[in-house]
Amino acid sequence: MTNDKEYQRALKEYAIPNEGGYVNDPQDPGGETKFGIAKRYHPNEDILNLTRERANAFLYKEIWNWNGINTLPPEIKGFVFDHGIRTSPQNAIETTHRALGIDPVGDIIGKTTLGKLKETDYNEFLRKYKELVREQDKKRSGYGKFGKGWDNRTEGYHISY
Repeated sequence: MTNDKEYQRALKEYAIPNEGGYVNDPQDPGGETKFGIAKRYHPNEDILNLTRERANAFLYKEIWNWNGINTLPPEIKGFVFDHGIRTSPQNAIETTHRALGIDPVGDIIGKTTLGKLKETDYNEFLRKYKELVREQDKKRSGYGKFGKGWDNRTEGYHISY
């Protein structure tokens, strides 16, 4: 994991700035969370005392390496990874498929997705991805309280060079 330079870059560009310390807000859809790791999905984890290193290991295994997210082009995989952290890796992949016009959407980054990306202008893909994320966020519980932060996070999505 520590030798995966693209993962380290995605952590520095997205996960670390966006997933801060401990939060336990009952109105937050993620519930008790720290560094992007939610008690809801890790019921046996001591979230309060979770270290950044352990959280990064979870993110690497459960998001980065989930169904091909790590195979996306480096220019776009950071924000897809980030969206996977804050919603789910399946949602991040489905949003990728929708932004590319792949129908039906699936939950794997495979030959179809990667082939379509070779024909895609990444700036246009980013524009469409952000649009889809904003639409999703407005439908999520907690948007009234957390929507401004979610909108700011989405606005921060960018092409990596």
